[in-house]
Amino acid sequence: MTNDDQYVISVLNRHQSSSSILVAQSVINAMSSSINTWSNGHLYGVYPSGSIAKGTAISESSDVDILISLKTTATTSLKDIYETLFTRLTTDGYAPRRQNVSLGVVLSGWKIDVVPARKQSPLNNDHSLWSHKSQTWRETNIHQHVQYVTNSNRINEIKLLKIWKKLHNLEFPSFPLEVTVINALYGKSTTTPAANFVTVLEYIRDSLPTVRIIDPTKPSNILSDELTLLEKRNLSTAARNSLGGRWNQVLW
Repeated sequence: MTNDDQYVISVLNRHQSSSSILVAQSVINAMSSSINTWSNGHLYGVYPSGSIAKGTAISESSDVDILISLKTTATTSLKDIYETLFTRLTTDGYAPRRQNVSLGVVLSGWKIDVVPARKQSPLNNDHSLWSHKSQTWRETNIHQHVQYVTNSNRINEIKLLKIWKKLHNLEFPSFPLEVTVINALYGKSTTTPAANFVTVLEYIRDSLPTVRIIDPTKPSNILSDELTLLEKRNLSTAARNSLGGRWNQVLW
């Protein structure tokens, strides 16, 4: 292991998250009464999702993501599913915030992102959900997202990029970020985290403003559309600046 590798591993250790599947499950248990009342018999299940389920959580992003999966029998519109959950959580004192596809609440000091979605079929885990930001529906398979990332052998590099993003106050949604890292490191060693992180920054510098980031589990989803052109250019510029700096100016 090189000195650079030792440094980035020390950064990873310093930014280790205290969130876990157990924390997510305690959140689910605490909110179960509200969720059951709101779902009115149409609940399929409630699952940990996001960075906790994928193993990519860092201390600066301690959000707990949970997916509320409704059965196909929930026939109201996706917008109504989203808005009625907002109303239920408001009534029960959670003070939710409308985000993009989730509702944000704070519970016992944890920031919780609650994603309501409806199964498209009893035979698979494809879900439809409402995007408050774009005022339209989206299709996703969060279970496949989790498998894709956890099986990528790029967890350390994903965490490093999340740390870099937070330290430099950049906008980069989690799943597009994760797919970008995996794409940038295709065919690269899995045992050289420092060199791999440099490769990811070079990819962001050179390609991010124009590349189409495709959801590998649902090719019709263009993940790069979740970023504005300005956000892409800011990431590219920050990557260029970081590549010209010392490690302690890039990650700390």
